[in-house]
Amino acid sequence: MKKTASRSLNATIPQRMLDAAICAYNVNSLGPFKPKSQYWDPIKIIGKPDFFLAGSGKDKIDAAFLGVTSDNWVVLSLRGTLPSFDNWESFAAWVKDWLQDDETKPVHWDYAGVHLGHVEKGFHRAMMKLWPKIKSKMDAIDWQSVKGIQIAGHSKGAAMTFLAAALVRITYPAAKAINVNAFAAPLAGLPDFAAWYRNSGLHSTTTRYQRIYDLVPFLPPTAAWDIFDNLG
Repeated sequence: MKKTASRSLNATIPQRMLDAAICAYNVNSLGPFKPKSQYWDPIKIIGKPDFFLAGSGKDKIDAAFLGVTSDNWVVLSLRGTLPSFDNWESFAAWVKDWLQDDETKPVHWDYAGVHLGHVEKGFHRAMMKLWPKIKSKMDAIDWQSVKGIQIAGHSKGAAMTFLAAALVRITYPAAKAINVNAFAAPLAGLPDFAAWYRNSGLHSTTTRYQRIYDLVPFLPPTAAWDIFDNLG
């Protein structure tokens, strides 16, 4: 208990956003939201967050939560690929989630009259299914009264953080800061999207975290993208 309380008081923003990415895995359609307190408490969400689920039928393979912290940050955390299964229904959802990740063909992306370039089809589909639900809650935020937004995600969720940041930049110009915390993020788009992202100013407030031998941040493989040209 003492260790958890101490960490809750002293955790850095990156540590808190890693916790947020972990807690997003507890957003599901099969039961209540019950993250472990050692991960949830340090995030410092005030009250009950908003939860979002999307997907066909009962297979809600896209998920996120949104909340405001006691130190006045909006937090949006996007769930990664379903990690496991324990029955036939959850196995079906797990398969669909991985198949969505494998939709690697780039798609042309325009939003609100802005051309953003080309992004990975599966991540784009997941983000755009969730976005109307997320936006309905974000529209109620007084962006002048908060510090800005921290967007977090792991794996699939990390790839979606870049798309979410682009949507926030276009939709909420009053947001004072849009900070992206991407943990083990696959490649989310082609160089034209990377160029738009950089030119929009999001590149300077985005941090990718990855293990040196982790293959996921180098997927999906494409000759059109060289990750080393896009590292800050």
